[in-house]
Amino acid sequence: MTPLSILDLIAGMIFIYFLMSMICNSIIEGIAAITRVRAEMLTKWIQENLPKLKTHFVNHTLLDGPNKGVSTTSYISASNFAFVLIDAITKEAGKLPATLNEIETAITELEKKAAESPLPLDLARVLKIFIAEARDKAKLVNQTKTELELFRLSIENWFDSMMERLGGTFKRWASGLTLLISSIAVIALNIDSIQIAKYLYSDENARNKLAMAAYSASEDSVMAAKAKSTTVVIDSIYKIPPNKIYGDTIIRIVTKSSKNIDSTVNKIASFIPIGWNLGAEQGMYKLIHHKTQKCECVSMFGFWWQKVFGLLITIFAVTLGAPFWFDVLSKVANLRNSIKPLKSEEKEKEKK
Repeated sequence: MTPLSILDLIAGMIFIYFLMSMICNSIIEGIAAITRVRAEMLTKWIQENLPKLKTHFVNHTLLDGPNKGVSTTSYISASNFAFVLIDAITKEAGKLPATLNEIETAITELEKKAAESPLPLDLARVLKIFIAEARDKAKLVNQTKTELELFRLSIENWFDSMMERLGGTFKRWASGLTLLISSIAVIALNIDSIQIAKYLYSDENARNKLAMAAYSASEDSVMAAKAKSTTVVIDSIYKIPPNKIYGDTIIRIVTKSSKNIDSTVNKIASFIPIGWNLGAEQGMYKLIHHKTQKCECVSMFGFWWQKVFGLLITIFAVTLGAPFWFDVLSKVANLRNSIKPLKSEEKEKEKK
């Protein structure tokens, strides 16, 4: 087997891991839609940090106007959060958010209410710091933003940092679920890394076909976008487009995920044999190892040890995620492209 053939085999294995990661991601997306986990996490954060303003945020027209009667929201942009927080502060104080001075006065009045204030005292102090910073920045010679705009920008930056932490919570939830889903998917489809590697090693046509598909995928902008979208799902909550995950939308997301899963499984099946056929696999194992494993029990132990190990390799690989494998595949494709001209030049020299 030539070095290029080995590289093609590696590219094929990476492509299989990438496709399996895409399957797992589609399943997780469907589960996230049904359980409304993003909305629940975001609502819980509001409940813990702004308990007395939860109703104001959830029911505010600027944030969730189309979802009348729904007690959760799955998306809040940083700019809208700043507007609604300022609106809540001035509304409770009975003032309009016209100037920064009026907002500061409203915060001071809410502080005087102490335990009765809907605004947590520590947040009130932080907002006053933001106000002071906005006034100082507005005095800069080249500053084009108003004091009120700078104040809103400070709130937006604070909200962004909080959502990054919340994104970490979602990432941990998704990571645990990824391990479970990848285990189920790999075992259900019998994606045994050792068995697949042996198959591609022995079947040149299958190896070349899979390698060509892998290299083409690495240059496919649509495939790259799909790989990138999985990063958004894992790394963030509030930056996901504001899908209203209720009713018909849940059906739409689940249907889309189901179609993605079916098409990806069919694609994998077009390159390698999938599914369980223990009789054929055991027979092939015995044929290869008949000289070293004459005892039936030893042969079966070796088969199952190899099978479990091969499945575990795939499960671990899939948990690394589609973005990781797409990046690795792109590097392997670049390496393959850089080697091909060298090989052709060597052949031309040999002919001469």
